[in-house]
Amino acid sequence: VSRIESDEEQVLIILNGSHEEYSKENNLVFKTVPLGVIIYDKYIATISIEELKAIKYFKEKTRKNFFVSKKTRFTIQIIERLATEYLTDLRRIDRKVDEVEQNLLSNMKNEYLLDLLEQEKNLVYFATAVKANENILKKIIRSNVLPKYHDDEDLLEDALIEMQQANETTNINLQIIRSIRDGFASIINNNSSTTMKFLASLTILLTVPTTIFSFFGMNTNLGVPMNNVITTFLILIVTIILIGILILIMKKEKML
Repeated sequence: VSRIESDEEQVLIILNGSHEEYSKENNLVFKTVPLGVIIYDKYIATISIEELKAIKYFKEKTRKNFFVSKKTRFTIQIIERLATEYLTDLRRIDRKVDEVEQNLLSNMKNEYLLDLLEQEKNLVYFATAVKANENILKKIIRSNVLPKYHDDEDLLEDALIEMQQANETTNINLQIIRSIRDGFASIINNNSSTTMKFLASLTILLTVPTTIFSFFGMNTNLGVPMNNVITTFLILIVTIILIGILILIMKKEKML
């Protein structure tokens, strides 16, 4: 859980960063990994079970104008970078969701629905982690747990805006995925209802000739010569007329 703990002159900040677990068959799978930032009197240390892109970003000195000696500022820059990585991964998830949606429109396979659920799970992890990180930033702004200077105030505001944007983007994407899922669920239910209605109508139509020919097929004297070609022809015509009337009624009632 993201939190801040302080003891004497030492501060521990627990954050959560995004980490791509694996990409299976072009499906993105993310998890959130705890990142510990330990601030001593003269040193700052970070620890995590996975190598996060946010820390790698500073190790490779991709970003200019950062100094580990300025512990408060460097901590804020780490949090800001975590927010940036979330936004980058959210854009990748958004593109993946668009791709899955197009696949579902062309073919509603179960694997595409599972892909959509996987992205929803990613966003649930992100929503929890980003909100917690945002609360950490707000606590740093309100409290004096870290010594802050004038330049740090502006950086804190920028980091908070980035984290809030990541939070809002996550929630919007979650709503979009749930809307897509609910929409396709309604389409599937509607298609199932249409299919069942068609099969029921087809059963009724097939019942008519079966009933008529079964009636005349009984070993009972009906007063009609059954071995006559004209009689057989008349029975066929009556059957066809009845089926035609039923088809017209069903089309009128939109059963076919």
